[in-house]
Order: sequence, then structure tokens, then C-alpha cells
Amino acid sequence: MKKKSRQSHAIYLADLTHTGQGINADNFPLGIGLVAANIKKEFEDFFDISIFKFPELLNKKIGLQKPKVLCLSNYSWNERLGLKYARFMKSIACDTIVIMGGPNFPLSPVKRAEFLKKNPDIDFYVKWDGEKAAVELLKVLAEGSFNITRIKNSNLIINNVCYLNADADYVEGADDRLSNIEEMPSPYTMGLLDEFFDDFFPLFETTRGCPYGCTFCNDGTTNRNKIYRSGEAKFQNDLEYAAKRAKNGQIFLSDLNFGMYREDIAISKIIAKIIAKYDWPNRLETSTGKAQPHRLIESNDIINSVKPGVLKLGYSFQSTDSDVLEAIKRKNLSVEQLETMREHFKSKQAENLEFFTELILAMPGDTYEKFKKSLRDVTDSLQANNIDAHQLTLLKGSVMDTEAQRNLYEFKPRYRVYVGCMGTYPFGDQLEPVYEVEEVVVENNTFPFRDIVKARILHLLVKIYIDHNPFIELFSYLTSLGISAIDVLDHLQNQIIPNDKKFLTLINSFKDGMQMFLFETEEDLDRFVLKDNNIEKYMSGELGANELLVHRARAFTEFNDTIHDCLTKAILSYPRSEGSFSKLNESYVKECIHFSNLRKFSLKDIEIKREGVFHFDFDKAKNNAFVIDPNEIQTGPKKYEFYYEEDEIKKLRSTFGSLEGLSMKRLGKLYQRVNFMKYDRQFKIETTSENLLLD
Repeated sequence: MKKKSRQSHAIYLADLTHTGQGINADNFPLGIGLVAANIKKEFEDFFDISIFKFPELLNKKIGLQKPKVLCLSNYSWNERLGLKYARFMKSIACDTIVIMGGPNFPLSPVKRAEFLKKNPDIDFYVKWDGEKAAVELLKVLAEGSFNITRIKNSNLIINNVCYLNADADYVEGADDRLSNIEEMPSPYTMGLLDEFFDDFFPLFETTRGCPYGCTFCNDGTTNRNKIYRSGEAKFQNDLEYAAKRAKNGQIFLSDLNFGMYREDIAISKIIAKIIAKYDWPNRLETSTGKAQPHRLIESNDIINSVKPGVLKLGYSFQSTDSDVLEAIKRKNLSVEQLETMREHFKSKQAENLEFFTELILAMPGDTYEKFKKSLRDVTDSLQANNIDAHQLTLLKGSVMDTEAQRNLYEFKPRYRVYVGCMGTYPFGDQLEPVYEVEEVVVENNTFPFRDIVKARILHLLVKIYIDHNPFIELFSYLTSLGISAIDVLDHLQNQIIPNDKKFLTLINSFKDGMQMFLFETEEDLDRFVLKDNNIEKYMSGELGANELLVHRARAFTEFNDTIHDCLTKAILSYPRSEGSFSKLNESYVKECIHFSNLRKFSLKDIEIKREGVFHFDFDKAKNNAFVIDPNEIQTGPKKYEFYYEEDEIKKLRSTFGSLEGLSMKRLGKLYQRVNFMKYDRQFKIETTSENLLLD
């Protein structure tokens, strides 16, 4: 049914992003865009549609014209922001109908009713797929002259729609998946998303749903298990539309298991075709599949054959322990399958391959030893060199967020400000602070808090010593000897750091920062954040920064020599069988770490040539990826010079000159995003005198 009117009704759809620390949610509002496209298709000019990401623009538009309907997306990173604008909207225009939708919504009807009672400014909530449900709801509203009371008195049941009736009783429509997503109109080719090309990264989907039932994920519920696909032609049209208008080189694909299905090969060919035609995109971010590694290999080869490095290789393990995986109802590829996959990719690339993975701390059945083993599996077997270990977060809409799971595993949750999700925003003429909150698990019945802290420290050491391969010279050599990098770092944490005052200072600072901003209740957190204008301190990074990133940056700036010296001590004192590590091996380790230190990028002295004397041929070692017998490269003492060419210095100054004076918070983010190991100094032999002695 198409609705027409001489005077159209304003409908605003907002998937808001926080901006207090830069744009947080930096991709296109595809979800509400798809809803908007279907509204436009069904109602033609009955609704005047506006879409928003920036809170400031939404507020400005509301000031100019109050909408008949306000639709708000609800994700964990913008829930409070959306609810705040819902309250503001109702305070100035109580007859505006407010609809919210998104995955950040409890699973049980009881909890859903509690959510709506706690947030009475939300008239209707659309659960799951919103395209059809929003249209059906709007038809009912339009036919009822937008009289909320009359509609709620009717107790009308609409699929995927939840609300409280006039008696405050909970009404919920049946779950209804959208099976014909191919037939849904495109917000791209309809021009509904054009304004977002300036500030955001295009987002696409070719599949919806996930066949797995991971309990920590709000896509792991049973009604999301069936997979529905969008068509290849539709995707190609959308991608080409974006390619002609893109202002940046990155795109996101919302598929949860890209590279797992036969159709993904065709999708990969489309992406490759667009790259060849437009030299765009430069980077594709997506979640890769959990089965069929041969297809992921083929998809990767198709895309990266046109432009190497567009598709980043990665795999989110969460854990490699079978008991943990069973408890969370997750299936993983075997380490052996992934090892084969990685070797394929490595053989196809001249440069060192970056392999990222994710783990989750404090999941059911997990322990420190199991977590350490997971780290060992992904570093030793897969040689992963970009590893994130997230604290378990209880996501609304996930099975793990239910009372049954909370009680079964004796979760001890704490509340903290969601890093990056904060800011001060206009509500009419008033500026008010808004921040998001996340609930994280800091202990369960198998993983006590003291061990969680220990695991977090081990992860910090992984970020310092393994991420982006800052010590590739050493760990490649140790791996060839069968010595695990993770076991070395565990030894470093337990035996070396406690006896090194300077390194201990860094670790204690990390521990304090990690624990300081965790609160038992949301109310306790709110009181603290709003006290003495602490929200400003959060936004500046003085409070609540990502301690992992901050302390990683500090390690390479304030504690650089310390992290190198202590690693040397850890290797030389690492337990091993008698005679398995000769004096020559020990000498090589010392020189290898010294060599690594002299090569590393540092903005403060890029014009200065560094020098060191070595008894091993590190040029030969480098040509063999540092997998070499020290006996084969032993030489007389030779002086090495480490340097940048003049054009390199100019380029580095131009690219990274702004690093000087950056806060540790911002520098930490940069270390996370940029692989500084790609900017290692060149080196050459300066002198070959036999009379040279080691420094």
C-alpha cells in the first residue's frame, strides 16, 4: 500500500556516532539506510526522509522542523546517546512517535518489558530485521492518524515490533526474519547515503545471519541461524556507485563469515573487478569464515592478486581450548587447518604477512593456563602478529547476558565507560555530556580476578613484543629452536619483571589503570563520571583511556631500553635442558636484541646514524628471515651503521612529524593502527677491522 499526501510527514532516522574523541562509529549507517530505502519504496512521497550520523546535525534539524516520527538505532556504542535524544524529542514534542531498533536489546520478554518501562520515551521497539517491520508499523501509524494512545489501546500484533500498551502490559510480535533481502531497495543507488561519503567508510552486506550459536554474540541466537543472501548484481551496483564517489580507501563488509560460501567467490571477483577499474578500495575489513578454508584462500587470492593487502588475513579464535569452545557453543577451524592456510598466504607474499586474531578473556571454563595456551597456539603455530584479547563483555541480546548463564558461571561483572564513546552534545540550546557504558566480566567460577590481571599483563607483553613483529629477529630464531615466544613472555612476567624496578613501574601503572575505572554498578559509575566534571577528563584521555594501548606506547618511548634489556635476561635465564643452549647461542641472542633495538624507528633521532659492533652477519640472517644457525653467520667483529636516506627522512618527518608532543593515549592509538616496524632503519657494514671490540 502506497501512501501519498500533498504535505509529506517528516521522518528522521538516526544511527548516531559519538564524536568527543573523534568519530567513533565511522562506517555508513547501512542498517537505517536499508530501512529508509524500503520506506521510500513503499510510501513514495508520504514521508520526507532524513538520515543522520552526527548528533549535532540531528539537533539542528529538530530545531528547524519537528518530525512526525523519529527512528533511532541501538547498538552498544550509541545506546545512551539514542535514548537521550528520545527523551529530548518527547520533552519538546510529545506527539512525535519515537521508534528504536537494533541488536542491543535483551533476549527475554521480561527483560524487554523492563527496558521499555525504564525508557518510556520509546514508543515502539523493532527487534531483528527492520525493513519490513518498520514499514508495517508505519502503515498502522498512518492509518491511525499517528495517534499513539489509540494504537496502543488496540493491542495490535506486528511482527518484530514490541511495545507497552495503554495498561503498561508488554506486547510483542513474532520473530520474523527477512528472507528476501535481495528484493530490498538499495539506499546507495537511491542516493540516500550520498552525504556520508565525506566522513565515513562505506559499509555493505552480501549475507545476513550466522549458522553458529556463539553464546557471547548477539548474532548467535537461534532465530539468526539461517543465512540469507543479497544478489551479486545488487552488490556490484552498490560497490560501483560507492567507487565513483568515495573520498577514502577503506570499506567494510558486514558479513559474519566472508569466504565461507560458494557465492563468496563471485563476490570476490566483483571486488577485484572494481579494484582493477577504480583502484579502490585499498582495504577491506570483514569477518572471515569459520569453515571452508580453501574458499577463504581463493577469495583472498582473487582480491589481493589485483592489489596486494586489500583483504587482511585474520581469524577470531576467541579460545583454542575445547572445553571453553563447548561451553560457548562455538566451532573453530583446527589450528592445523589454519596453519596450512597461513602457509599458503605467506608463500604468495614477498613481505612479512600480518595475521590478526582475537581472543576473549574470562569466558566460561577459561583459566590463565588455558588462555596462555590459546596465545601459544596462535603465535607458535599460526605466527599471528596482531593479537587482541578482549575482556568478555555481556552484550544485550546475547545468550550469555541471560540470568541463567550469569548464575551458571558465577560471572562477576563490572561497569566501565566505553572507550571512545563519549562527548558533549546539543539538546536544543543546551550542551550535555553523554557517554556509553559496557558491562565486562572480571571474574568467573574458573578464572579468579588475580589470574585475570595476570592474563591482562601477559597480553600487554604480547602487544609490546609480538604485535607487528618488533622483535622478529629474535622470535623467528627462537621459534626455529622450538622455544615458544609466549612461554618466554610468561617467564619474563614471573621471573624478570618483579626484579626490575623500572619495568615494574610500567606494569604497576598498567594494573592500577586497568582496575581504577571499574565500578560495581552503573549508578556508581555515573556518580563518578559526573562528579567534578570528570567527563572532561575522560574525553581528554586523562581518565579511562585504553590502558593497553597507552602502556604499549610508553614501553617503546619511555621504557625502550628496559624492554630490550629485560627480554635479554628472560631468554638467557629461560629454563631449558642442559647443553641445549651454547655460549654461541647466548652471544647471538644478546647481539640479536641489540641489533633489533638499533634498527627500530624513533622519530626523535631519525637524522642521527646509529652504530653497533657485531660478530654475526645480520644481513645474511635477514635474508633468511632470521631462521638461521648462528654458527653459519659467525664472523669477526664488524661495525654496522643504521640510517635513513635523505628522502626517507623527509618522508618520515612529513608523515610522522606530528608524533612529537602527542599524548600517550593518541600515540597508543597510532601504534595500534600503524606498523612502525615497516619503518626500520636500513643498515650496512661500516668497518671490517679484526681489531674491533664489542661495545
